[in-house]
Amino acid sequence: MRRFLLRLFGLAPRREARRPAPPLAGRRRVHLFSGTFGNEPEAMSYVMPPMEGPVADAPAPLTVDLPEAFIDPAYVQMGHGTGLEPLLEQIFSDETLLDVRHITAGADTVVVIDERAMGGYPFRLTDTPRLTYHSAFDIPA
Repeated sequence: MRRFLLRLFGLAPRREARRPAPPLAGRRRVHLFSGTFGNEPEAMSYVMPPMEGPVADAPAPLTVDLPEAFIDPAYVQMGHGTGLEPLLEQIFSDETLLDVRHITAGADTVVVIDERAMGGYPFRLTDTPRLTYHSAFDIPA
């Protein structure tokens, strides 16, 4: 009861980044986000590091908005507009695909981060100002 009251009034300590249990053999874990950007360049500029600009190797805004996770952009995939459905079909299957379609309905952008992107470091993922974090999914490797 005490823990509930502390959380209710915002006095509970914040959950720390952690290293989750590894997925079962033959499976890999991905994390799903979705949001609405309106156009692909805007979504791309939020999710991926800038290709050029005044700061070499500047982080993507997504990684800045997730400070409790080291994210290697090589393991991040994004689908926008007509590219959204092919990305989901490439990653998910069967009932999981139906569930993912349902929870991302209305979004024009999905972002899938393979857990390998965290490099084995502890992490914590949450909603960002632009994306809703849905959950982790264990899928066939």
